[in-house]
Amino acid sequence: MSLLSYKPGNNPKLELKAKGCIDTVLRLLTDHVTIKINGSLTSEDVFRTVLSMSVNRNSVHSVATQYQNIACETSLRYHLKKLNMEN
Repeated sequence: MSLLSYKPGNNPKLELKAKGCIDTVLRLLTDHVTIKINGSLTSEDVFRTVLSMSVNRNSVHSVATQYQNIACETSLRYHLKKLNMEN
């Protein structure tokens, strides 16, 4: 059973909206990548901020209008530097 019915000459288009993309990737990141944070933010907050900036092509200040717990640019830089991308 397919999700979309196919008709000749009709090219079905699947779209992944920004929220769906962020939620999907965020779930995978929080399951597999950990960042130790001592403070009011969580690693999920940091990842959500970065993902929102990437998907929506926004600045950290623009993302702050959409979500409550947003890391500032200094915190983002500090916590993302902790990640070892070599392994």
